[in-house]
Amino acid sequence: MRRRDFLKTGAVATGSLFLPKLSGLASAEEVNATRAKVWISDGDPVSAAQRLIDAVGGLESIIPADGVVLVKPNIAFAAPPSWGVTTDPDFLAAILDLCVQAGAKRVIVADHPVGTSPDRNLKKSGIGAVCETRDKVQMLMISERRYFHPTTITGAIALKETETAKILDKVDCFINLPTAKHHAVTTVSLGLKNLMGLIWDRVPCHEQMDLHQAIADIALAIKPHLTFLDARYSLLTNGPTGPGQVEETGRYLAGFDPVAVDAIGVELAAWGGRKSQGDQVAHLRYAAESGIGVVKRDQIDLIEV
Repeated sequence: MRRRDFLKTGAVATGSLFLPKLSGLASAEEVNATRAKVWISDGDPVSAAQRLIDAVGGLESIIPADGVVLVKPNIAFAAPPSWGVTTDPDFLAAILDLCVQAGAKRVIVADHPVGTSPDRNLKKSGIGAVCETRDKVQMLMISERRYFHPTTITGAIALKETETAKILDKVDCFINLPTAKHHAVTTVSLGLKNLMGLIWDRVPCHEQMDLHQAIADIALAIKPHLTFLDARYSLLTNGPTGPGQVEETGRYLAGFDPVAVDAIGVELAAWGGRKSQGDQVAHLRYAAESGIGVVKRDQIDLIEV
């Protein structure tokens, strides 16, 4: 099937395990090195997005001319932006616009939401309106099994077999764009946790194995080229669904190392009433042990832009 037809129908062919393939990105050696850089900005989400993208070297370095980009926000629940439950629509809009400005032919915004009303999630979160008003942006709610294919996760400890989103094999660049929030089981829901929206059946992860280990295993199979973390509104309690206590943190992160970005995200607030370091969150520690990235604070250079 031609990519043009795929974009119209949302159907994709079965592919292989997704791995980053663009030479313009940080290499695997850099991502898995003993140090990582994370950039942080604040204030207006549009200006913050531009500063972060300039700091990482520009999206032109990771998006090929006429390339297709996948952006994965958190649209898991039907909640307004002020709850901090889903990715902020203003920050998402800024990233989408900058992807197009960098030469993307098409930007696909995808998620596998919780529940049976994805349209309600899109409307309530404001993300549906963001996508509908942009000509080169396509919204794809992957709420049916046909959007996934079986995947064996090499090196996994708990989740050795799963079904990952086929869309990962059909794009040139993958940007993870989670929100920062509390999670009752895993302390935080940040970038690595957001990748669960790209597998079909999450129930075994929650009920049949250590959820922290399952999250780390998923991160072996699904590797973003770049991660942006939205902490405009931080849900501090009663996550991941909300409503709960919300802090207007007004911070935004970016980095090539997904573990390092999450590690800094842990430090942004007192999640569940407790301040923590990244290596105190089990799934981040497990991911670092698997070589996905670095988690210890003294291994991460935090750069304010």
